[in-house]
Amino acid sequence: MKKVMVLTGALLLAACGHQNVNLDLSTGKVAGAGAGGIIGGIIGAQFGGGIGTIIYTIAGIALGGAAGYTFGDSLLPSDHQVFQDQTKRAMANAGTGQVVSWTNPSTGVAGTITPVRSYYTGQGQVCRDFRASISAPEGIGHGTGMACKVAGGAWQILPPV
Repeated sequence: MKKVMVLTGALLLAACGHQNVNLDLSTGKVAGAGAGGIIGGIIGAQFGGGIGTIIYTIAGIALGGAAGYTFGDSLLPSDHQVFQDQTKRAMANAGTGQVVSWTNPSTGVAGTITPVRSYYTGQGQVCRDFRASISAPEGIGHGTGMACKVAGGAWQILPPV
């Protein structure tokens, strides 16, 4: 089993060894790659068994990191703001399974938010899980998130765990 993991790692490193890679590491790309890798790893860990789980987890980290890196700088602050505003509106007004569409008229970036589950936490706080998609010049990205009601009844989008 160790031999398989070492061989896989060596092949992955060798595949990148002779490439002329230009990494423009901006804050957005680093944050996107990190968040994408974490989310991809969590999703990948749900599949397989034994060594399969490890392989799926590694693949999830790699694919999630690559997607996050790609989308990290494509969204402007105004895109993030429109997404957050519309997500809060969807959490407050949309029923479970109802798709809420949004567009940033300044950039043309658009997406959807779909609440998928509502529940109470152990502290009695109302929370909702949601699916989101964002269409940007680089392509379409998909993800999931969670928002909870805070003091005063406002919705707060929580960072990925």
